[in-house]
Amino acid sequence: NPGISVSTASSYSALKRGLTNSKNPFNLAPCRTVEELVDQLQLCGNDFEDVHLKSFVVLQKIKGELLQLGALLVRMSGSGPTMFGIFKDDPKIAKSGINSEYDWLDFTVGPIRLNE
Repeated sequence: NPGISVSTASSYSALKRGLTNSKNPFNLAPCRTVEELVDQLQLCGNDFEDVHLKSFVVLQKIKGELLQLGALLVRMSGSGPTMFGIFKDDPKIAKSGINSEYDWLDFTVGPIRLNE
């Protein structure tokens, strides 16, 4: 999280989209591997990313840094500005220098266990 304020109300007004079509909801299928999870998540997205990645360069930078650290998928959480990455292996963020180079708030949440 870059520590910037993003108004939820202005985020929704910037979308300029109609209501979600409930006739075709997205259903996450069961996943056995991280790659399967990422493949499933590639089928859906966060509409706020289109708006905020254009408006806030820092979010593009965070996305690029997470991808460079090996994230298989990077997305925005909710209406932003928090970004998250899904990794197969420990991203070693503390050793990357991101914390000393940028004033971003970051957390490593580990690991999600998939039923095998």
